[in-house]
Amino acid sequence: MKKTLRIVGLLIIIALLAACGGMNMTLGEASADMAVAPRQGRYYVAEPAALWSPADDFERGSTPDNAPRMLIRTARLNMQAVYEDFDGAMQGLRDIATDFGGFTESSSLNQWEDWRSGIILRTFEITLRVPVADFEQAIAHVEGLAHTISFSETAQDVTAEFFDTEGRLETRLIEEERVLTFINEATDLAELLSLERRLAQVRTEIQLYRGRIDHLKTQAAYSTIIAILNEVTEITPLEEAAVSLWSRITGGFGTSARGVGTFFGEMMVVLSALIIPLAIAGIITFTTIKIVRKIKRRRLS
Repeated sequence: MKKTLRIVGLLIIIALLAACGGMNMTLGEASADMAVAPRQGRYYVAEPAALWSPADDFERGSTPDNAPRMLIRTARLNMQAVYEDFDGAMQGLRDIATDFGGFTESSSLNQWEDWRSGIILRTFEITLRVPVADFEQAIAHVEGLAHTISFSETAQDVTAEFFDTEGRLETRLIEEERVLTFINEATDLAELLSLERRLAQVRTEIQLYRGRIDHLKTQAAYSTIIAILNEVTEITPLEEAAVSLWSRITGGFGTSARGVGTFFGEMMVVLSALIIPLAIAGIITFTTIKIVRKIKRRRLS
């Protein structure tokens, strides 16, 4: 009897170890599948992974020592204006891009109801692009239009990416010339078709690299100002806007809820991975117990 129970226990342990191994493999594969390249800021443009393979005759990431830094600067302002000043502040924000030789990238105006007073209020959001030389002056002008609740600024250095992309473009241009030479000299139809396919691929990569270079130049030349203007019945003091009891409570509740959701989600993954091995172990245990009981009855009879 003891020997039989030991065998059953050993089978159960083997089944559980196999389940854990399979679960780790599954989770590892899922993590690999879900892995994504880190985003490179607000203006990141995804490109096919195949186009980012190291070029044959270009050292990726090489940047001239005397190269000027290319920075993409972005400022974000949350602002308030009472209803009688809201229209003037909104128009002032719209005029900034023109006044500083830039342009408006996007803007939106939405209405919402203040649950405390029941008054319909408005929120205006605008994204401005201004020359980098006028960035600080434009920000100061924006801050003078309404009451600023919060301000943040980021600067993304894209110097290495810019010169890396330029190097890749140069490599593809050289390859384009070589492929064209081979096409002119080709005599075999199959070889000619293969070269033409490669030429089409190279020219597609050239267009992508040129587009990325132009994009980085524009982003570095024109800084971004994102202004969110809220219409209010009363201006919120800065000390209250910084941290309020209600925001702390709702933030804590949201964190707790996310933690509970994550816990139960992980439990479901574990249970789904163990359900088949546990079922097999249960069947083995049940069958073994029935056999042992039958043997004992025979001995007693």
